[in-house]
Amino acid sequence: MSKIHRLKGYIDEFFIKYRLFGYKIALHQLCFRLFKSGYKSKHKVIIKYLENHYGSLINEYKQKEQKEESLSVDCPIWICWFQGEKSMPPIVRGCFNSVKRHAGVHPVNLVTIDNYKEYVTIPQHIITKLENKEISYTHFSDIIRNNLLADYGGIWLDSTIYLTEGLKGWDKPFYTIKQNCPDDYAYVSGYRWTTFCMGGVKGNLLNSFIKDFFNAYLKKEKGMIDYFLMDYIITLGYNHIPAIKKLIDDVPYSCPDLYYMQKKMALPVNNEELDKVCRRTSIFKLNWRAEKPSDQHALYYFLKFE
Repeated sequence: MSKIHRLKGYIDEFFIKYRLFGYKIALHQLCFRLFKSGYKSKHKVIIKYLENHYGSLINEYKQKEQKEESLSVDCPIWICWFQGEKSMPPIVRGCFNSVKRHAGVHPVNLVTIDNYKEYVTIPQHIITKLENKEISYTHFSDIIRNNLLADYGGIWLDSTIYLTEGLKGWDKPFYTIKQNCPDDYAYVSGYRWTTFCMGGVKGNLLNSFIKDFFNAYLKKEKGMIDYFLMDYIITLGYNHIPAIKKLIDDVPYSCPDLYYMQKKMALPVNNEELDKVCRRTSIFKLNWRAEKPSDQHALYYFLKFE
């Protein structure tokens, strides 16, 4: 994409955000797009908007408490690929197979556009927004994951999660990947959680809060205030709801090499280094759009994606 086309896209986005959410939100997001800075101020105005418009829901959850229970060793694993297993590209198929290999007694459920209604009931106002392209399928998957975790409990793994061994340490009411990056402000999560790898018991407060927030938000709004809206919702819960803050604070740091395979996918395998990495990290986040490398000794082929 040329710089001119990219700039035009940013300006178009500015006017859409201005119409939907006002001048402050639009301006901060435009500055963020143009200069790749101002993370903190962008986060601040989005959080303020959501606090002002959805304070009643936040207050409703403030007094709620989380039951003392933990994820079971046979809780379901949920993975979503809307097009179905036969349409998975190589990396997604490889990730899906890795989960099935290491799932143990966890049943692995593949959620598709054809079967999601067998598990959850999504309100019609959300379906209408999806049909009208006011929300994307990416955000629709955010909604489905929180309905699944709130209604059934279990573990959500994005379709690009690659496992090298079984899931360990998930015996908590809520679990996610937390990393120690205190000075990185690019993402509002601050690496305290990941939305692409998370689990919770049935009815846990965090996923229930996110589910209810999406429902309330999409009754009122005609678009997404930010691509990472789910992270902002979790931030609201963390900042204002003591039981949710405790759920997140109780999760230990893990997976220091979460993105190792993604970065090394096209490079020759260093077996000694890979072995060392896999001893301290067993969950890896990949990118299904990664190009097939020409080097036959690349990690891509070592993991047998072809």
